[in-house]
Amino acid sequence: MDHHAYRHALAGALGGSELPFPPAEFAARLARVRTAMHSAGLDALLLTDPADIFYLTGYHTFEVSVHTALVVSAERLVLQVPSIETGPAVVTAAVDEILGYRWEGIEEVVAPLAETLAVHRAIGLDLYGAGLRFGVIRELQARLGAERFRDDGGALLDAIRIVKTPAELDCLREMRGSPRPASPPPRR
Repeated sequence: MDHHAYRHALAGALGGSELPFPPAEFAARLARVRTAMHSAGLDALLLTDPADIFYLTGYHTFEVSVHTALVVSAERLVLQVPSIETGPAVVTAAVDEILGYRWEGIEEVVAPLAETLAVHRAIGLDLYGAGLRFGVIRELQARLGAERFRDDGGALLDAIRIVKTPAELDCLREMRGSPRPASPPPRR
């Protein structure tokens, strides 16, 4: 089956059905990131670290040896995954668009990413993030101009991720097996 057709069929029935947090949590995270991007003068972030992608979208998989990217802009959230990961992306991610590619050709990775990023002048990268492939960034810089890419995307996201939200704290407590803190007694 064509992975594009599969994505659309699956999205109608199961889109976002396995998000690890409520959609409002992801929306709040994205709003904080977009505010920080605006303050830093970034039009877009190109993220390739699986932890960063999970934090903003909920997307998770056991397959970490292939290229996966997330483009964050003020207008859209675009996830790029290998076509074999279309199903997991549809059911575990809260994104505006999923770009699938076949493993056989690097052009299927670079061309859609270049098209997605072409409208942005200041693109933040995490140069130390897992998954940033030199060949991909080299091709993007050749097509779009190296001057568009900045290395402050990772620090921007790290500063936001380190401060835990109530939903994240609840999840950490649950993972540790700790009880939730008792509610204070009502005031009289």
